[in-house]
Amino acid sequence: MRSRRWSLSSSLAIVALVLTGCTSPDSAVVPEPSSSPTTSAEPAPTIRVQPPVIAVVLPRATSMHPPELARQRDSLQALADELMASGRASAVRVLVPVGTATLDEVVLAQADLGADLVCAIGQRAIRVVLEAAAEYPGTRFCAAPAGSSNVPENVLALAFRSEEQAFLAGVAAGLQPGATPGVVLRDAGLADRLRSAFEAGLRLVGPVEDDSVGLGLVADEAQARSDAEARYDTGIFTLWTRAGRFERGVLEAAEDRRRILIGSLEWLAADPEVGDVPWTLMLQGEDYAVPVAVAFEELTNGWTGGPRSLGFAQDAFVIEGGGSSLWSGIEAQIMQTRDAIADGAVAVPS
Repeated sequence: MRSRRWSLSSSLAIVALVLTGCTSPDSAVVPEPSSSPTTSAEPAPTIRVQPPVIAVVLPRATSMHPPELARQRDSLQALADELMASGRASAVRVLVPVGTATLDEVVLAQADLGADLVCAIGQRAIRVVLEAAAEYPGTRFCAAPAGSSNVPENVLALAFRSEEQAFLAGVAAGLQPGATPGVVLRDAGLADRLRSAFEAGLRLVGPVEDDSVGLGLVADEAQARSDAEARYDTGIFTLWTRAGRFERGVLEAAEDRRRILIGSLEWLAADPEVGDVPWTLMLQGEDYAVPVAVAFEELTNGWTGGPRSLGFAQDAFVIEGGGSSLWSGIEAQIMQTRDAIADGAVAVPS
């Protein structure tokens, strides 16, 4: 396997292209004709089915935090290596748009090049895939994350069950001291569902009054910091945040108030040059190799398309301890709860 840089045009550059060699027609062995006629029937030709070509398109570095982009690319590359080594795929391309190229252009280019399955990753993935699927109805597409339920038959829309992450965050927060933990979110559309799941996780640890979990909806980093500071000042020791890049503001509040935070791997993972952040208890993330693997299995075993949801049962989430020393005291219980959710032994409200 080799990686090389590949350019489709002066305005479309793509990196991290992974390909295998193909057998050239010139290398085929052609038998010599028989010197005497034969009455035996001609043998039936051998039909060789070429393994599929897969393309996975990640968002630009400006759309995903660079350390997170590198983590996802590494995970996807490991999947690509596995599929190539087993011979189940003839080519797997893990791509990131560079230069002036956009996610839309790269997805369309891969479909035009004849990829059997094109997967788009990131917040714009479903919109891009729906447009491409209409233009290339014979190509299979997948998008993640994608909450859309109305998709054409050549699209697999893969959503993450975020309420499972919220529930596990509630368990971790409930194991800490202080007043009832709160949440700081960015997406108002998911707020009630995520807060309910977080509250259910708290109840797994101990009694919690209904609607006692404070909710902050934030629109920028400064607001995230001020909201978190106000909540910490009420006696809350632990906050869970799912606010994208605005989580940095919550982290600043935790550091200033010497409190604890549960958040995302993308925005709160330790900088290798700085070391662990002592205010983070647990970090959560998604593994985008999982939806791609699910789409590949459907491609090879019978495509139906439509919406799917992924969670702990599919190993779609990544859980890591933060920099706080408190993690070591709850790690075993958190991992046991994660496994119980995956096995269906613990019900998570949705």
